[in-house]
Amino acid sequence: MGYANAQVGMVGLGLFGFADVLLGVDESNVYDYSVGLGWQFESLAVDTLVRVGYRDFNFDVSHFSGVSQNTQFKGAFAGIELRF
Repeated sequence: MGYANAQVGMVGLGLFGFADVLLGVDESNVYDYSVGLGWQFESLAVDTLVRVGYRDFNFDVSHFSGVSQNTQFKGAFAGIELRF
């Protein structure tokens, strides 16, 4: 398995772009990636992040520990993260 994460922001505005990638090495076809944009608001008590983007998750294995599975989820997403 391999994982990579990157985030690039605009200083002073709180805007950022991000990418997350996970790839399976030994499995037949396993990956999970997401790309998108975000905005971070900072305050005294709670920091808030708003994220929107696209995610594609695929888990397609045959005879992996006696299990065969083919699952895929993909589409747009939006979320809010609160940091205390």
